[in-house]
Amino acid sequence: MFKIFKHDFLENYAPIVGTQVFLIFCWVFLSQKEGNVLVFLIANFFLFLGSGVLLVLIFAAAMRSTQQKLFGTEGYFTFSLPLSIDAILWAKIAINLTWVLLSILGFFVALFLSYLCHTKAPSLSDLSPEGLPYVLNALGLFLLFCLLLYLKLLLVLALLNIGRFKRFPKLTGLVFFVGISFGLSLPSQILQQIFLSPKNAILQDSYLAFYANYFFLDTGTSALFLGLEFFKAGVLYAITRWLLVHKLALE
Repeated sequence: MFKIFKHDFLENYAPIVGTQVFLIFCWVFLSQKEGNVLVFLIANFFLFLGSGVLLVLIFAAAMRSTQQKLFGTEGYFTFSLPLSIDAILWAKIAINLTWVLLSILGFFVALFLSYLCHTKAPSLSDLSPEGLPYVLNALGLFLLFCLLLYLKLLLVLALLNIGRFKRFPKLTGLVFFVGISFGLSLPSQILQQIFLSPKNAILQDSYLAFYANYFFLDTGTSALFLGLEFFKAGVLYAITRWLLVHKLALE
């Protein structure tokens, strides 16, 4: 499992980490209180452009590590390794969540460096231990959302390769993704109607309403919401695993 993780990491880390370093530089530059307006606008443009490039690089890395290494030209080699299907899938999940974690880490590094550039070095008294649980909860919630997103992508790619759709594969994949997302959103929307007041729901009739309102929910409702999300992840993983074990036929 670690070898698969290491191989995917070494293959993709250079452009992703390089873009993150560039974004950190742009963010620190923009944090300065004084500077030329034109230069400030240019830095904003590069920050926006770099953020888009980072998203594209992470998506490309996810597609390369999944489509190419599981279903493409390297799929036969991957599944011939002396590893269980679970070890292979968990390595793919881990590496793609790692890109998200690195991006979040880069954001906090940018904030920290911006703070150092025009204030004083932080002391222990500057850190708020009361806010740490909220940051960790938000981080965990975002990773859960990304996990579900990747598992949906993994299931779509499995369906496309098992079904061997020759005509309009990208359009078919988009239809599969939208259909899976819609099916998974129905239980959340039902819970939203039961537990979220229309006045408090930030995103009406949306699967994302629970994510947007998570920190305003009572303990029981938030536990039910998290349980449902983890159940969805388990269902997606189980279906994908079954398809790969029983239906996948590599050429």
